[in-house]
Order: sequence, then structure tokens, then C-alpha cells
Amino acid sequence: MQPNDDSKQMRELDLRGLKCPLTFVHLRLALEEMQPGEVLHLLIDDKLASVDLPRNAELEGHTVLSMPETRKGFWEMWLKKKL
Repeated sequence: MQPNDDSKQMRELDLRGLKCPLTFVHLRLALEEMQPGEVLHLLIDDKLASVDLPRNAELEGHTVLSMPETRKGFWEMWLKKKL
């Protein structure tokens, strides 16, 4: 599921090749630059990050719109920054 056309703006963050906790650091920095309601599309290839990033984002009040494993060991995450 990809965000629909009424999303304010969408950014992309490629975290492939990075391992936790660096993935979390990059996510936090990206979210700090975003406006509330903006959507972030993440590319992830670290199994631990595929579990920790959505869980931590939701704990901080953000919304995980989708988190499919698009192929073995590769995830795409759409995250909406909290309002």
C-alpha cells in the first residue's frame, strides 16, 4: 500500500546497507526535518531495522502506513509523521 495522492509531501530515505542503530539515527534526523503529516518512504535491508524502526516510530506517535517485504530481505516502509 502506497500513500494516496492527498499526502502533503513524500520524502525518500535509503537505508540499505546500514545496520541498527544507524538506521534509527538516520530516521530520527529525517523526521526532524519533516513537517507534521509528511510521508517518508524508507528502503531497508536490515532484518533488525525492519522490526525496530516501525515499532519505535509508532511509540513516538508516527503512523506506519505500510511495511511490505518486497523481496527476501528487502522492506519498504511508508511512515507518516505525527501531526
